[in-house]
Parts: sequence; C-alpha cells; structure tokens
Amino acid sequence: MTSQYATDKKPEIKMEDLSEDQKFIMARFSAMIGSVLTLVETAIPEGQQYTSLRRLLNDVMYAARNDFLSQFDENEEEESAPE
Repeated sequence: MTSQYATDKKPEIKMEDLSEDQKFIMARFSAMIGSVLTLVETAIPEGQQYTSLRRLLNDVMYAARNDFLSQFDENEEEESAPE
C-alpha cells in the first residue's frame, strides 16, 4: 500500500520564499511530527522495525506538509490584501 504523499524525491523548500503563514505551518507540522515520532519511539523498541516505521512516517508527514504548503498562491495573498 502506497501513500498519495509517498515520493522518492522531496521538493526543496526555500525559507526565503515562504510567507509568514507558510512558516507558521512549517513550525506547527515540525512540532507535530516530532511528537508523533516520540510516541512511536516510546511504543516500539529500537530496531529495524522501529527505524523503518520512523522513516516511512517521516517521509509521508513531510510530503503532506510540503503538499499543503504548495497550495498557497502568492498572487492570491496579494490580491486579498487591503489597499
């Protein structure tokens, strides 16, 4: 079973190109991913199974975050800004 977010190549995200909203989302996602991985580490003893699960979860969650961030349209933000 493959995830819609599974990818071999991770898109590069440049911090200087992100809006404040995108930076906020990145920070919240990173904290959430850290919490999830800590819970997995607590529940599963270290070993190959733990390492594989952690790697898979990490890839899927960061790909989902990157997909979410890519939905922002800078032109849309500029158009909706009050003059």
